[in-house]
Amino acid sequence: MTQTHKLFWGETHHNTYQRAEQHPGLDTLLTAARQHLDFYAAAYYMCRMDPVPLKETASDNPVGSGKGHPGDLLRRGKGDWRGLFYEYQKNNSQLNREWKEVEAATLSHNEPGRFVTFPGFEWQGDLTWGDHNVFYKNEGSSIYPGGTLAGLYEHIRNRDGLAIPHHSAYRPGCRAPRWDHCDERLSPFVEIYSVHGSSERDGVPDGLRANGHMGPGIGGSTYEDALRRGLHVGAIASTDNWTDSPGRWGDGLMGCWAEELTRESLWEAFLARRVYAVTGDRIQLQFTCGDHPMGSIIPRSTPPVFKVSGIGCDAIDRVEILRNDHVISIVSPGTRGGDPSGSARGRFRLRIEAGWGPKPGEIPTGDKQWNGKMALSDGQVTDWEPCWLHTGQRAPSLSDSSVEFAITSPQEQAGEPFQNGFVFEFESTLDGWLSLKINDRLVEYRVADLLASSQLVGFEEESMEQIRKHT
Repeated sequence: MTQTHKLFWGETHHNTYQRAEQHPGLDTLLTAARQHLDFYAAAYYMCRMDPVPLKETASDNPVGSGKGHPGDLLRRGKGDWRGLFYEYQKNNSQLNREWKEVEAATLSHNEPGRFVTFPGFEWQGDLTWGDHNVFYKNEGSSIYPGGTLAGLYEHIRNRDGLAIPHHSAYRPGCRAPRWDHCDERLSPFVEIYSVHGSSERDGVPDGLRANGHMGPGIGGSTYEDALRRGLHVGAIASTDNWTDSPGRWGDGLMGCWAEELTRESLWEAFLARRVYAVTGDRIQLQFTCGDHPMGSIIPRSTPPVFKVSGIGCDAIDRVEILRNDHVISIVSPGTRGGDPSGSARGRFRLRIEAGWGPKPGEIPTGDKQWNGKMALSDGQVTDWEPCWLHTGQRAPSLSDSSVEFAITSPQEQAGEPFQNGFVFEFESTLDGWLSLKINDRLVEYRVADLLASSQLVGFEEESMEQIRKHT
């Protein structure tokens, strides 16, 4: 990247309007998004999905008026639903009304330099061309229901529009793209990771196996298949979720190197493919070949001298460089941990998660609020990163050697492997001390000990009191 490029993080596939009414409203969603994202491209859903209960459960419909993807509701214990969901395209009157609402929301929330929005919709066409997320540089263009990929391309070609394929590892032509028809000028990158899983290549452990109605993933339309065909397409990730949490941590996020946080600058970066995908933590990745940044098409005469810089929120295991689907270089940056003592100052990152506890149906504790303060004996808090899976979190307040924060952990999330949290970056010495106050508990750690091992702050007395109260 050049010195003028800055790294911005965005969500380009947060679905809306799947139900009869959009809940929560777009203003609420966009307000939540701007708390921890730099940009947001709407993914207005042009179809409805309504329940068709089986005969023996027709009077028991716990999910029909619910919020979110039906599979999410089942996983979170909100009802023993037995039945099918019927998906169909909305009528023109509803499409036009809701599209106007989407454009009004993206226009009103677009604030260059602070939070940038783009109007967009999810396109499925006649179901034989693969799903694409279409978004425009500006408001004022129409949606394009149904039809073929060629028709979609013709519709957006002179309207400053992009059509981004997603979950491409499904069966080619059936919710996955047919790469022979891809126009890389209008589809400059591919969404290779989302709540569906990974579409990078066939056979990956985290492949498309999360959606039983569409999976499993196979070869033929994966991201590597596109590269094999000679397509110049970048890679991004986005959530593809139906929750009230755009940019939900762990479902996928898009990194973009642009000169400034405006529609014009981001759009230029999109077309130049200065984008990449992360599945969870916001790894800061820079990759160049000579003087050419990521996404460049370079002449064969250019010496293949690569420069890679990666900054993670944890120890980086390895960096792999591939050419023509083959790994040509592996670099292992080093081992975890560090000198157990020392007075030299360094920069560290600390992840704080709050949650766990009884699962839904065990003890009715409800949502839990955690109010925290982290303070350093000899150091400075310099930055923070959100790891949010749910709304209700609050951006922290940094003050030199300390930071105050709040975390909400819903009980319905207790069974998940990760919880809402933050990553805090700070400068200190290994011999320095860090104090952490969570609600009424105060603990202290030496920085070197935190570097060597994870720590747990348990609320045993409160847990026992909950057990005595409810059993």
